[in-house]
Amino acid sequence: MELISTHPIKESDLGFNRTLFGGKLLYWLDGDAVAYAMQYCDTPRMVTVTIDKCIFRKAGKPGHLIKIYAQVEKIGRTSLTMNVEARRHNVYDGNQQVILSTNIKFVKVDEDGNPIPIDEKVRNKFSIELNNRKMKWNNLSGVSDSQIKERIKSLEEEISNSPDADPRDAFEIRHWKEEIEFLKTQLNQNKDE
Repeated sequence: MELISTHPIKESDLGFNRTLFGGKLLYWLDGDAVAYAMQYCDTPRMVTVTIDKCIFRKAGKPGHLIKIYAQVEKIGRTSLTMNVEARRHNVYDGNQQVILSTNIKFVKVDEDGNPIPIDEKVRNKFSIELNNRKMKWNNLSGVSDSQIKERIKSLEEEISNSPDADPRDAFEIRHWKEEIEFLKTQLNQNKDE
C-alpha cells in the first residue's frame, strides 16, 4: 500500500469521548482516496460510488497522526476500486495500528456526471502493477503464513464481489485466481517443511 496522506489529530477532530470522531476519519478517507483516484486515472472527474463496510478497530487520540494508505485493487470499465486503510501513528515510537480498512469504489464521469470509460493507459499501468505485486508475492521469504492467509482471504473477497457482467474484469480476476493458487501452494510447502 502507498501512503497517500497524513493528518494530525487536533482537539477540533475529537468526539464526545475525546477520541477521533468517526465522521472526521471517513471525511479524510474519502477525500484523500478520491484525490488518489484522480491522480491515478489522470482526471479530475472521479466520484465516490460506494464505501464498503467500515469497522472502527482502534481509537485515535490527540497527539497521534493518522496515516492514510491506499492500493488500487480493481479497474472496471468505468470504475476504480481501491483498498484504503487508516492507521494511527504514534510519533514517539513509530508504532502504527490499523484503525479502519475498507474498499472504496470511484467512477469516472463526464461533465454531466455520466459514467465514461477509464483510459486504456490507466488499465495498462494497473496491469503492470498487478504483475509487480504477483512477482513480490512470488518471493515470499520473510512473509508469515498468517500474512499469506490474509492475502488469500482478501483476494477471494474481491473475486466474490466482482460482477460477472463486465468482460474487462476477467483480466483482474484471472490474475487474482493465479495469485491465490500460488499462495495456497506456498502454504502447503510451508506445512511440509
